[in-house]
Amino acid sequence: MSALEHAQMTFHIFWRETRQWFFSDEKKLAWTGIVALIIMSFFSVYVSVLMNDWSKNFFNAISDKDKSAFLKQVIIYIPLAAIFLADFCTRAYFASWYAFRWRQWQTKTLQNRWLAQKNYYRMPLKHNVIDNPDQRIANDLSQITMGIINLFQQFFREGVNFITFSVLLWGLSDTIPMSAFGISVAIPGFLVWIALLYAFFGVIIVFRVGRPLIDLNRKQEQCEADFRYGLMRIFERREEIATLGGEETEQAHLRSLFRALTHNYYQILKQSIFINLFQNFYLNAQLFIPLFIVGPAYFAGSITLGVLMQARGMFREISDSLLSIVGSYQNIASLIASMQRVILFKEHMEKLPEHLDEPPQHVTVSNMIHVHRLTLLNPQGKHIWSVPEFTVKAGEHKLLMAHSGRGKTSLLRVLSGLSHFYTGSPPEIPDNMMFIPQRPYMPIGSLRQCLAYPSLSAPDEALVPLMITCQLEHLIPYLDTVRDYQQTLSVGEQQRVNFLRVLYHRPKWLMMDEPTANLNTDYAEKLCKELTNTLSESGILVISHSRLPYFDEIITDAGTKELPSDLILSPG
Repeated sequence: MSALEHAQMTFHIFWRETRQWFFSDEKKLAWTGIVALIIMSFFSVYVSVLMNDWSKNFFNAISDKDKSAFLKQVIIYIPLAAIFLADFCTRAYFASWYAFRWRQWQTKTLQNRWLAQKNYYRMPLKHNVIDNPDQRIANDLSQITMGIINLFQQFFREGVNFITFSVLLWGLSDTIPMSAFGISVAIPGFLVWIALLYAFFGVIIVFRVGRPLIDLNRKQEQCEADFRYGLMRIFERREEIATLGGEETEQAHLRSLFRALTHNYYQILKQSIFINLFQNFYLNAQLFIPLFIVGPAYFAGSITLGVLMQARGMFREISDSLLSIVGSYQNIASLIASMQRVILFKEHMEKLPEHLDEPPQHVTVSNMIHVHRLTLLNPQGKHIWSVPEFTVKAGEHKLLMAHSGRGKTSLLRVLSGLSHFYTGSPPEIPDNMMFIPQRPYMPIGSLRQCLAYPSLSAPDEALVPLMITCQLEHLIPYLDTVRDYQQTLSVGEQQRVNFLRVLYHRPKWLMMDEPTANLNTDYAEKLCKELTNTLSESGILVISHSRLPYFDEIITDAGTKELPSDLILSPG
């Protein structure tokens, strides 16, 4: 890729990521903030000009050994330094606040899109290249917003600074005689041309040396995220790992992840050494180049010490403005890597359906649950299970039985619209059905929020009687205690929480997957009786590998048959 193509790609990435906020419902805030940053940049350059003029007068006083002029410049410096400090602090604070407001909007927008239409579940099934969405939303967005605002503020200010001091240095150059080998040379604005050539050379070198950092930084973000996920997973499944004694295996996995992280980091370090060496030499050399060029005129008596130092300051301001890319290249490379990760994340979500209220195309909305000629497949298209035909109407409570591994959970995914891996007639389901998966989910929060999920909360008068019914009364004192209940509650307690949620929400249609797999016979019988009595007018389909009591019919591969209402749960 040529330097021009690389610059075009960089501009396209920046433009794509920034334009959305400026044409959103927060566009007034976005544009007002940019105008404020521009005004602050102009004022900052004005302060720099004042400091440059003060530098000339200060060094002239020293050269002339004029004590009164020296003290006068010291007094003038105090308010100038205060203004300089206030300007720096104001710009830094406003830029940080403005970037965080942008991050708030970006996070809200991306988070809403990720959670809509179950994209958080469906996207990994279609796009396995999207790794660590948590990092893209939490870390990458923070780096992008802060990075772009800082770069805009830096480059705009440096652009104004370059134009201002180029004009001033051009005029100053005409007052400084230049000679080479005893021959006078008249080149209009010669110091400006030297500063331009100096900076241009630096930019070209850094772009050539630092270009591989973009890909390396993107890969490093992925390696860091994979390592964090490996650590997090050990913490989440600590009980299973400790019980199985899997420490050595987990340690080997973590070492493998960290080796990949280390290898890529050393590649970044190797590439950064060359850039840092060049940057340090280059940025320090700019302090002396104007002295080498203008020094002969000072020793010849053609200019004063103040003019010499003023020329040095202007040269430094111009070269600093142009070399800001040199000093920021690693930040730009890291920023582009983060932006590419977020853009890829957004592009894959854009390929998913945008109409959030429409039912999935592979499910038909009906006033009953009806499955007819349905064959389940795995993602590779292999046959799993020819599901027996059945119908569940309002007020009917039916049990679909099949042995473990048959595909019962896959059927639940198809009926809930999460999966389209099947052939045959689309299943018919009501649009207001409540689905209870086999693996209980306990959100982070208070126990009250956990029991009321997916609602945000529920009153004591509703929850306490249900907790007693579901034999969770020992947890009543902890209703408003915030914990990670996925780790605190036993699997059996979590399954009883599932029953409590159903009894609290009282859905008209219900489908449950292995709801009693971790309950003993007494618990299971009592909860099934409470469920069928409380939801007597609801349509209920329970998928299980074992018989459960109080259901009207049992559905198996062999067909459907009615069951006596006093059927007792068999062992297992």
